[in-house]
Amino acid sequence: MSLDRHPLWRKPQHHLDVTESSQHVHWIELFYDLAHVVAIFMLGNFLSHHLTVSGFLIFAALFVVIWFAWFDLSLFNSLYVSTDMQHRYIMTSQIITIMVMSASIPHITDTSWPYFAIGYGINRAFIAFLYWRVRQVGDSEGELPRKLSRNFFCSAFLFLLSAFLPHPYSYLVFGLGLLILALLYALPRVGALECHRFVPRFGHMSERFALLLLIVAGEGFFKLVVTLSIKGIDNVVGDVLFNYVIGGAAIFVLCWMYFDFAGNGKPRNTDKKTLVQWVLAHLTLMLSA
Repeated sequence: MSLDRHPLWRKPQHHLDVTESSQHVHWIELFYDLAHVVAIFMLGNFLSHHLTVSGFLIFAALFVVIWFAWFDLSLFNSLYVSTDMQHRYIMTSQIITIMVMSASIPHITDTSWPYFAIGYGINRAFIAFLYWRVRQVGDSEGELPRKLSRNFFCSAFLFLLSAFLPHPYSYLVFGLGLLILALLYALPRVGALECHRFVPRFGHMSERFALLLLIVAGEGFFKLVVTLSIKGIDNVVGDVLFNYVIGGAAIFVLCWMYFDFAGNGKPRNTDKKTLVQWVLAHLTLMLSA
């Protein structure tokens, strides 16, 4: 491979404008997933120490928020092929924001919330910058990156603002940012889904979903083993061991059913409603894992 064709110099291009675009996941994306492994593990620890209805609701809400941080970058990498130096620097910075968010989870209900909100806001700002950069280097049609960069910049401002507000206003503003971002994806006329170039590489996205499901399932196994080892396998009663076995088997069966019947599958069409259902179905599945 000549030096001028090396991936280090490949500026972002929409995959429809690329002569040959691979459907496979790049190693940089896999590295980004590792940061989410830590976040999911920290969420599992939080749930272990907050086995109440409110604890579960907080866990579920944080999982959804962090999952969309993963999804939005995966969507960008599916729409646009980019592996140059600047893109790698930006992804490194995003990994650091996930690290900050993960470290704030244990005390998220107390003093750590501002750090989580700041990390999330900066993460969204980097996504906005990625789409803005696409416009600067020359997407053949700028409507899609223009809308998405605007949407993410607006939501990033609200997430950052929420970090400096007292409770419960901080939660309300943060939730408002999530709602606005979701609406600006799906609303008629102004929504990003209305753009005709909102067509990700479905093979790539299917592989992304499958890999993250395996990671989440692996975290389930890991959490079961760590919890039992802390309690001491020789100190637990029979029903605990029974639940331990059932938990491990259930995770395996979930993956078995997914990969035999849905894994790596593509949506049946590119209709807006179908795409939303496809994404939300994977979110629900991973939350249950």
